[in-house]
Amino acid sequence: MADGGERRRYPTDLELHRVHDRYLIDVVEALSLCPFASRARDQGEVVRVLVRLDDWRDRPVTATGSVPWHGPTIVHRRGDPSPEEVARFLSDVAVLRPRAAVFLLTFILPDGHPWHDRYAFDRMMQRTSLQHRRRDPQRRFYMACFHPVMPTSEGLWPATAANLVHRIRRSPDPVIQAVRADVMDQLRADHRKVARGRMRADLESLPAEIAHIIAHNPEAVESLSDAIDRNNFARVGPRGHEHALLLERLEQIHADRRALGQV
Repeated sequence: MADGGERRRYPTDLELHRVHDRYLIDVVEALSLCPFASRARDQGEVVRVLVRLDDWRDRPVTATGSVPWHGPTIVHRRGDPSPEEVARFLSDVAVLRPRAAVFLLTFILPDGHPWHDRYAFDRMMQRTSLQHRRRDPQRRFYMACFHPVMPTSEGLWPATAANLVHRIRRSPDPVIQAVRADVMDQLRADHRKVARGRMRADLESLPAEIAHIIAHNPEAVESLSDAIDRNNFARVGPRGHEHALLLERLEQIHADRRALGQV
């Protein structure tokens, strides 16, 4: 109960999925921040799991719904889950959804929870990643932190393609994105193959000595993550033509989430 005897309102599972769908579809996909996001969701390779740590007594029970990427809700009643437990959540859902390649562990936190601090949540994610590698070495994941709170201004200025990532990854609630390593490794290999083909074509116009040096430099081929960061910076960075649209949509989505309460 809230102060004054009024029943406190907690967001339902479906309401939370709806606002996170806005971030996924209207920001990540619509602004092409990840070139694989829309295809992965359409092919049933994305699953979002709500990990609810808020007050259970007054929380309404809601149906899961029929949206393919709306996964199960994990109700954790015994304090904060340890990194070992979060790693187990991921392993269990991966078994339940064997076709999925992207798992979005979305944490619904009570007021004042320490994971409302971005850095504390990121540290928990790092420990979870380590525990998962120990627990399930045959099923590897690459993990990334998404959080509604941006990092402090330190390290964000001047704006670069690298630090723009923190501005983009402002999900409505803290999220651990876990991508199957075999899928990510294949995407990176495919990118290197295409990038090397383009580089060979470019080298033909250079003197042989310079072309030889560049061709044998392992860093000459731009990585997949660097290519995505560069493209995003050109479009939604401070001078990009979609920068204002990115900020507008993020603010609308975060206002929507605040209106649901419990943030």
